[in-house]
Amino acid sequence: MNDSLLIKQTKHGKGVFATRDFSSGEIIIPFKGKLFTRAELPKHYDQVEDHYVQIGEDRYLGPSGDVDDFFNHSCVPNSGLVISGKKTSLGAIKKIDKGDEVTWDYSTTMAEDEWEMDCKCGSKQCRGRIRDFKYLPATIQKRYVKLGIVPKYVLKSCQSSMDEVIIVPSNPAWPFLFKREQKRLLNALDPQLIVGIEHFGSTAIPGLSAKPIIDVLIIVRSLARAKK
Repeated sequence: MNDSLLIKQTKHGKGVFATRDFSSGEIIIPFKGKLFTRAELPKHYDQVEDHYVQIGEDRYLGPSGDVDDFFNHSCVPNSGLVISGKKTSLGAIKKIDKGDEVTWDYSTTMAEDEWEMDCKCGSKQCRGRIRDFKYLPATIQKRYVKLGIVPKYVLKSCQSSMDEVIIVPSNPAWPFLFKREQKRLLNALDPQLIVGIEHFGSTAIPGLSAKPIIDVLIIVRSLARAKK
């Protein structure tokens, strides 16, 4: 159990509340659980009570039995999922005060044209239905992309409607995302081959607006060995 979060009963069932303040860009909690392909998902499951989150084109995260199973959807969320490699975390997209319910917009990771459900989040901007990201109004899509909470496979699924280059303000989470990817690559690659792994491109420059893509430069001792 995470000491910074508390599961409480709400009018919509259980929800997760902050027991301390979170700043914008701060990682709140990693999401855990067994990985599934779409074909491996249960044939019959409760769309509300069962917790399967799409995190890739054909990858789903199953229930963990922990607090990450109980974050509710909101059409006006204060957090969003950040997917980097095989790691999925929930990050604050605005300041979250102690006592606030922590919510995220389920549509930001959805690109399946299958699962949908009615929304009862109760916000003034409630869309009434939770559907794939591509069905969101363009203004909402662009705002979520700027916040860095729309994964690449989702962007790919609706590229025809978002084919313009989107430049977003500098995000304080970018250095953290690079460090996490750097660690993952260092663990996966041959240490005898790697000289260094650096963050480069526009997202590596503090304060510079950029496309929300983390570019990584891998420096190797031998290009011939690296190609093998």
